[in-house]
Amino acid sequence: MNREEKKELLEKTVLEHQAMLYRIAFSIVKEEQSALDVVQETIVKAYSQIGQLRQPEYIRTWLVRICINRSEERRVGKE
Repeated sequence: MNREEKKELLEKTVLEHQAMLYRIAFSIVKEEQSALDVVQETIVKAYSQIGQLRQPEYIRTWLVRICINRSEERRVGKE
């Protein structure tokens, strides 16, 4: 799968799972605006790192992991 195909897959996956990413972020950061920011950061990071996605069939798992990591970074930064 080439880079453009991965980007298209990412766009489709983000549209399908945006609400799930928000719920994950909110469950960790506990603030609406922070959760929205985390989702946006997740999408930006995924687009910038799309070339590193080796197994496109795991794109949802990859997005969730980015979201969790960003959420944890934000939560730890506020403590």
